[in-house]
Amino acid sequence: MISVVLQTTGDEEALVGTLAALVPAAAEGVVRDVVIVDGSNNPGIPKIAEGAGCAYVKGPSARERRLSIGAEAAKGPWLLFLAPGVEPDESWARDARQFIERTDRKGLTGSRAAAFRLSFDDGHSIWQRLFGQPAGAYGLLIHRSFYKSLGGFRHLPAVEYVDLVRRIGPTRLTRLRSPLFVTDRAGTNPELGSGLRRALVCGLLTLRVPTRVVAWLYS
Repeated sequence: MISVVLQTTGDEEALVGTLAALVPAAAEGVVRDVVIVDGSNNPGIPKIAEGAGCAYVKGPSARERRLSIGAEAAKGPWLLFLAPGVEPDESWARDARQFIERTDRKGLTGSRAAAFRLSFDDGHSIWQRLFGQPAGAYGLLIHRSFYKSLGGFRHLPAVEYVDLVRRIGPTRLTRLRSPLFVTDRAGTNPELGSGLRRALVCGLLTLRVPTRVVAWLYS
């Protein structure tokens, strides 16, 4: 039913935590396969993928390219882009299944996506909680046909998630009730940098500045 796409830059602990949280859904048949696209040279990542029965792909350094590669390698009709270090609540599979069945029944697979409620641990600042990422940046569920019709992830470093979510639009994005627990290892997009640069990018996105302009300023 669902293919999970995990892009990583070599954080083994974050990856293992997320994979462990997916085991119950895989046992229920909700998760069909998991694709790990690795942008690091950490030899431990392919070993983790093999041990967990996941597909492993060596990817480029650009995060948006890793996400696109993962989507192409996935086998299921539904794609769940999940960030390593994010651990879904045990209720997520039920909510995701209900959303998929309802969307299929109404013939809306090509025009609906879903995001999850977020629960942050104490390692995140107030700024990160409020402005760190848009809905869907830590976990976005979307049918392959809708994803392709939107053009997938564009080459917009640091803001590719924001760009895709904006193209989906608030009226076509369903908020599921089950939470995703965002650990401190998930952090925010590392490509944003830190300190003043991160605050500037997040502030511009909050003000709805076009993503292409923000990506240009960032680069």
